[in-house]
Amino acid sequence: MEIVFSNDKYKMNWLRDDFEYAQVLCGKELDCEVSSERDADLIKTRIMFTNRTEKPIFTSIDSIGIRFPLNDKYEGSDVCITNRCHTHIFCGGDVSYVMALRMGGEAPHLGMVVTEVFYIRKLR
Repeated sequence: MEIVFSNDKYKMNWLRDDFEYAQVLCGKELDCEVSSERDADLIKTRIMFTNRTEKPIFTSIDSIGIRFPLNDKYEGSDVCITNRCHTHIFCGGDVSYVMALRMGGEAPHLGMVVTEVFYIRKLR
């Protein structure tokens, strides 16, 4: 997958090519389904977890991971200024976000925001 903005004169791909976009890492007790849809420069990615067990699952800070591999790599300045970004992450549940700024400071920049979080509990 690529994220290249239509108005970017440098045609920067915001994603690294050595990691899968929205790859989920989690325990065997969870199934995970990832889907993305694109409308011009807007991408909506939905990640749904399903508990395959009959018991509640409690997670810790390192038990689930989701990779959004942004191009925050440091190479020569000729590449970094136009085709790499600085990535800032805030993890706050349903107010989490990623702010990626092109290293040279020239727009466009990239933002990712959690817009919905659903907790579904199976009642007995």
